[in-house]
Amino acid sequence: MHDRWLAVKKLDLNAIAPRDQQEAIRSFKQEAALLASLPPHPNLPRIYEDFAEQGNYFLVMDFIEGETLEEHLEQLKPALLAVPEVVSIGIQLAAVLDFLHTRRPAIIFRDLKPANIMITPRKQIYLIDFGIARHFKPGQAGDTVRWGTPQYAAPEQLAGEQTSVSSDIYSLGVVLHEMLSGVRPQPRRLAPLQLSGPEHARLVHLVERMLKNNPQERPASAGEVEQELQRILKEWQQPAGTPAAQAAPAAQPVPPTQLVVPSQAAAPTQRAAPPQSAAPTQYAAPPSPPRQARAPGELYYIYHAQQMVHALAWSPDGLYLAAAGEDPHHVSLWQAATGQTVQTYQNHTRAIWALAWSPDSQMLASAGNDRNVCVWEASSAKDVQVYREHQNWIQALAWSPVSGLVASGDVDNLVHIWHGQSGQQILVYRGHRSPVQTLAFSPDGALLASGDEDGSVHIWEVSAGKQLATYRGHSKGVSALAWSPDGAQVVSASWDRSVHIWEALSGTLIATYPGHQRMVNALAWSPAAKRIASGGQDKTVQIWEPQAGQPHLIYRGHASGVEALAWSPDGTILASVGNDAAVHVWRTG
Repeated sequence: MHDRWLAVKKLDLNAIAPRDQQEAIRSFKQEAALLASLPPHPNLPRIYEDFAEQGNYFLVMDFIEGETLEEHLEQLKPALLAVPEVVSIGIQLAAVLDFLHTRRPAIIFRDLKPANIMITPRKQIYLIDFGIARHFKPGQAGDTVRWGTPQYAAPEQLAGEQTSVSSDIYSLGVVLHEMLSGVRPQPRRLAPLQLSGPEHARLVHLVERMLKNNPQERPASAGEVEQELQRILKEWQQPAGTPAAQAAPAAQPVPPTQLVVPSQAAAPTQRAAPPQSAAPTQYAAPPSPPRQARAPGELYYIYHAQQMVHALAWSPDGLYLAAAGEDPHHVSLWQAATGQTVQTYQNHTRAIWALAWSPDSQMLASAGNDRNVCVWEASSAKDVQVYREHQNWIQALAWSPVSGLVASGDVDNLVHIWHGQSGQQILVYRGHRSPVQTLAFSPDGALLASGDEDGSVHIWEVSAGKQLATYRGHSKGVSALAWSPDGAQVVSASWDRSVHIWEALSGTLIATYPGHQRMVNALAWSPAAKRIASGGQDKTVQIWEPQAGQPHLIYRGHASGVEALAWSPDGTILASVGNDAAVHVWRTG
């Protein structure tokens, strides 16, 4: 097993009343046995070992970076989750429940609630606490143990009858109701769900069906709920080119945020310019959009994706934008100038986390939870080849700006280097001790920066896998990386809310940008080297000067946290996407 962070769950019997200890031990052992018996699933932690020592019981499992859904909802108040984000969470929950329900015998979770759902910074959902899950026994009148949380339990569970697949579906309905309404539930006392707009009628009807008192009137399976939520997401796709008058407001005046510069920071080390033969390709500016945006922060258009977006990429020739995310089958490709969809790639089977363009703009690489990297033609959406060497979920991709090499990073702490067209593997980098979150090639393609959940960034040679430097300035996972156009510096963003600029070859911190109030998810360094864009859960995109730290503007058009950024090759336009799956394309200067 490769090095990775693990969590140890402890059952401390000293903290439990003597009369309850045997039941607690039974529950703890049941959780270990159930999880250990299951094949891997993207929404379940893996169990590695369970043991007893000095009267206490321990369970070794995957460490999940993030917070419970209960904590996440509490932090958002009085705001609510964007409806597409709620549906995305619902799809993941329905999928994992369907996985449990279709085991033989079926596993009933029985305590689905926000406190038992983990959400990572990348919006991956995990079910935790299987202490009262049970196998369904046909013909049994009631459950031996009537546990659960009354606010989320189905009527038959509260009555002591046997829980079934339908009981979990009811609990999922309560969780969806709470996310959509913002109201904590009371047992059997849920107010009718009210969402504005006729486009939400189908979602309201689905939740109402899930909350029927009679189990026979609820959806027949969690798989049916998942499929219906997928259909609802697709129905919400609106024609591209939403008028700017109905779109996001312009950027707001910039507060006097200053860059924090370490007193001992040395001057940046300048790397030699790459040889002429390896110089980055020069790209033309994108054609003018139908409506000219004149002021910085003014919107060209909004492209409405079909799903919550995790990855956004602008083609090097400036002609196209691509986005992908939760819908497991889709990468959307559209004209950057007009917002008109030109292609949809549908060969993935699970959520997509990363996209990368080939330097000639002819091909795209896409990867995610199905463990495959698909390389396909942008013009036809036909596969060129599929790289299948990863054993686990892929979270990061980068295509060398000067060659056909692709880098892909996974949750097994590995980075693979391989040829994009042939799939031939060159090497596997094993220097990380936690899942790889983000990758970026240096402008000359000779070096790779790779960031992980431990908060470390490694700089290493692509040709030999030799590590040259490690930056450890972040206290939490590194979410995004970008190189300065001259290759001398790297900028890194983290879940710890900070953005750092540091020397690539020494790891020496040059400056810290403190402008974001919540974790930072996305970064982009403008091709002209003048500015950096950063976006985060505080719903802002901030464009700032890398040397002086003076913000150029703060874009506040998103209604939810910003997930990804992509700069046009000429550095005048930025694309940014929030949790609501709306891609904003707007002028930066």
